[in-house]
Amino acid sequence: MRGAAGGEVFKESLLTPHMQWLPSGVLTSQHFANFYLDGADRRLLTNPAVRACVRYMDDMVLWCDSRAEVRAVRNDLAAWLATERGLALKPDARVQRSGVGITFCGYRILPGTLRLSRGKQCRYRVLRAEWESSWVREQIKALWLQQGYAAGRGATTASTAALAQAERAGQAAGSDAGG
Repeated sequence: MRGAAGGEVFKESLLTPHMQWLPSGVLTSQHFANFYLDGADRRLLTNPAVRACVRYMDDMVLWCDSRAEVRAVRNDLAAWLATERGLALKPDARVQRSGVGITFCGYRILPGTLRLSRGKQCRYRVLRAEWESSWVREQIKALWLQQGYAAGRGATTASTAALAQAERAGQAAGSDAGG
């Protein structure tokens, strides 16, 4: 996709730090994020400057073809959120070329690849050492150890495959749109 491969990327946590939070594992937290931000999603998806966008809870990444478009979309979104939802964007949004890559939801996303973030890699190594130690002490079965390995490998393999499929779909859409 032209916007994702050569355009600008914008990563934002939508809510300001002074707000009260529910733990992210609680389903009500997900419900409220979707309830409050569904209109923002729809607004972004209908904006012709937005080539793609992804939101998980209150974290968002969107792609545009230029920094100017990103700033215009961000200003429009900020105004809409303030007026319609009484919410404010954090002022520290990053605008950068997507080729640099981003860290989002525990993954390092680069053009054509998806990796675990450094923090997630570290946590996985610690967990893997604990699994192996438990297996050596015969506290878990070999099958459980293998399933743990497979889950870690599967998280990145499936995500990389999904990313590649999305890029192919985006390239096809970009060529249909004359780009």
